[in-house]
Amino acid sequence: MRRLVLLSALALLACGSGEKKAADSSSATAPAQNWATIMAQEFTFDAPDTLPAGFTRVNLMNHGVEPHHLVVVRLDSGHVVGELLQSVSAEKVPNWVTLLGGPNATMPGSTTETLIELTPGNYAILCVIPSTDGTPHVAKGMVR
Repeated sequence: MRRLVLLSALALLACGSGEKKAADSSSATAPAQNWATIMAQEFTFDAPDTLPAGFTRVNLMNHGVEPHHLVVVRLDSGHVVGELLQSVSAEKVPNWVTLLGGPNATMPGSTTETLIELTPGNYAILCVIPSTDGTPHVAKGMVR
């Protein structure tokens, strides 16, 4: 039960945090944008290994049969994804993880997108939506 509460909190924080400003490409004040297309399916992401810093429009395409979403987290102070997964298993979000948000749940065959500002550093993406068996996708390896 505590794990479900933690993962739900992660999902809610991810959906409500980060820079998700809509940028009008016709506006003279719109920030320059990078693009990242990430494809999701059971239980993997096909994503670029690196992205340039700056405003990045993240497109999530769901090629799976289950809904998926994408939570972008910044890993500060030289920490790595394995440590993040251990922390989530221990039902805590460490203070060296910054939740940036990401595209909301994407139904099979659909695409969602958001705009996130990335600063230089190390990041991870994960899906915390539960499967029909109740296991969060991240626990099935849906992290990159």
